[in-house]
Amino acid sequence: MRTHEKMIMAGILVLCVLAGCSRDGGILSPGGNTAAQGPATPDELIIRLGQAYAERNLDAYAALLADDFVFSMRACGVNDLGRRSTDTMWGREEELTIARRMFSGKGAVNSAGKVIPALESVAVEQCELLIPWEKAGEDGRPEVLRAVYDMRVRFVFEGGRTMLVDGPTTFFAAPVADQSGRITYKLRGWVDQG
Repeated sequence: MRTHEKMIMAGILVLCVLAGCSRDGGILSPGGNTAAQGPATPDELIIRLGQAYAERNLDAYAALLADDFVFSMRACGVNDLGRRSTDTMWGREEELTIARRMFSGKGAVNSAGKVIPALESVAVEQCELLIPWEKAGEDGRPEVLRAVYDMRVRFVFEGGRTMLVDGPTTFFAAPVADQSGRITYKLRGWVDQG
């Protein structure tokens, strides 16, 4: 098999895993770990993130976020996460509030009085690793890693409206010990530049 064909097969495998399916229609379990165990690698963390989003599973999503998680809609480094207070950067609790509304399947009214239609589906259409996992350089936390993915996520709303988030996304993963002392990974930051 040529390199190009191998890359296509790897891409198809990643999409199947992110969609939570297998060739026989069964659900894949990343790395053989149960959801209760937590992701054993940063790659598994991103697979589970895609699954939680596609399934709109708030509990699974919340379990992946570090206590000091920060989402940013603008490019920034790990040491900027949470240090700037803007309308384009927020923490774990606000992210879970947004996800709760988004995953609920119900419409909402925003603070400006505009009706936001219900989200009917989320599809992670692409999740291609652009820059492999490497040390992020976080002050005081040398173990935090970063990677850049090319992401494409399609949101379909009630009434057929579609929103596509497409482009480079930087993820920061922090190793944490679970109750048994086993190292798992939590999402420290999500920088969506798409």
